[in-house]
Amino acid sequence: MGLILLPLLILWLGVGIYAIRIGYQVLAGTSQLSYTLSVGAIAMVALLLYLYFGFAQFKGNKELWAFEIPMFFAANKLAFGVMFLGLLLHWFGQGMLTSAYLKPLPFIMIFTVSFGAMAGVVLSDTFMAKFEIQKTH
Repeated sequence: MGLILLPLLILWLGVGIYAIRIGYQVLAGTSQLSYTLSVGAIAMVALLLYLYFGFAQFKGNKELWAFEIPMFFAANKLAFGVMFLGLLLHWFGQGMLTSAYLKPLPFIMIFTVSFGAMAGVVLSDTFMAKFEIQKTH
């Protein structure tokens, strides 16, 4: 399973690094600290909500396949869709995203799903141990 999961994690890591680059480009152009802090806070809250609602789907289970949670986060179709939409907005939507409130949208979208996927994979064992979910192989 590592042959599938590791390339997905490398992909999400690359996308996460690109998201940080997008965020830097957007936030370096402004001189307001409050704007930078609010965009960072929104991105972190979105990330935490993504993780919370992702893990909430598995709370009621008594046993799960060992790679079910990591594969949910790493190979989520919705996350790939959000990533592609964010990339398209960043590459081709700069003319549409003229408002200061909309410029960080691609950064927030891509940051949330990329770091959410990596954190979900890393924290899956901790989640299973906390809620006493048995692993099946």
